[in-house]
Amino acid sequence: MNTPPPTEDRPDDKLAQLLAQSGPRPAPPARLEAEVRAAVHAEWLHLTAAKNAKQRQRWLIAASVLFSALSVGWLARNLGTTAIEAPALIATITQLQGSNDVNNGSAQLNGEIHAGDRLHTDRNGGVRVELTNGINLRIAANSELRWLNANQAHLDHGAVYIDSHANAAALTVHTAHGDVRHLGTRYLINADQEILQVAVREGQVAIDTGSTQVTVNALQQVQVDARQNVLRSDLAMNDAVWQWADTLAEPFVLENRSVAEFLQWVSKETGYKVHYSSQAVSAAASNTLLHGQQTRMAPLQALQVVLAATDFRANVQDKALVISQ
Repeated sequence: MNTPPPTEDRPDDKLAQLLAQSGPRPAPPARLEAEVRAAVHAEWLHLTAAKNAKQRQRWLIAASVLFSALSVGWLARNLGTTAIEAPALIATITQLQGSNDVNNGSAQLNGEIHAGDRLHTDRNGGVRVELTNGINLRIAANSELRWLNANQAHLDHGAVYIDSHANAAALTVHTAHGDVRHLGTRYLINADQEILQVAVREGQVAIDTGSTQVTVNALQQVQVDARQNVLRSDLAMNDAVWQWADTLAEPFVLENRSVAEFLQWVSKETGYKVHYSSQAVSAAASNTLLHGQQTRMAPLQALQVVLAATDFRANVQDKALVISQ
């Protein structure tokens, strides 16, 4: 019988022989197996949660950055300009009478009025303001005016006198019963919750009630009530309706000014035309100088006082002041 040649043992064969000699391994206790499985599962859950948390954190950071960028953009677009820019300058206060206030504070001479401001005059008050567009406004006692912008204001109640001089800058005054705009003129608006009253001293005024268009000519007065009824009447040059406004006329400085210049100021403020009785009187008025401080009276009252100190006299004839010596 032939014997097979001896072979060299391999590592795998030796390992198999050792396992065969040791016999089957005993199974681990059930309790120990459960503990191991639970520990492995807990570690898996921990690693998975940490991974998801990092992912959620990255998403939250990205969302936060995006929200912040959108918020900054919205604020810059919607609030940036208004938060930085001051309200536009509308007018400057040039004369005060009695008690008045702007935005519930004391009104000051040369004080500024801006868009959105509210000007209120007490029962003994009165204010003259000069708008940036060159128009002068006089606000009567017991009045309240809200400034919308350089070309628009709302008269809540009371009266305003508007002098646009030769300046035809746009101005619309809103009231409870209609909007009033001028066509280059001097006029007065009186308004409350019951009635709108417009008196024109010079030029023309247009009233828009929403349903009715009304034109008011020089030396006319139109009254519009809550039912849109329109009543028109004529006015005199020295009608009492102008009296309060005349007390807020821009003062005239008398010192070293001629009589002719003074008469021209009276004419501008009252609407009366100046007629000289002769060429000689006209020349004398141009060459005669006055002395004194600025006037603090209504123009027609100042006319009597100033001319009384000269040899000139004024006689009212229709719509003219006839000057003689």
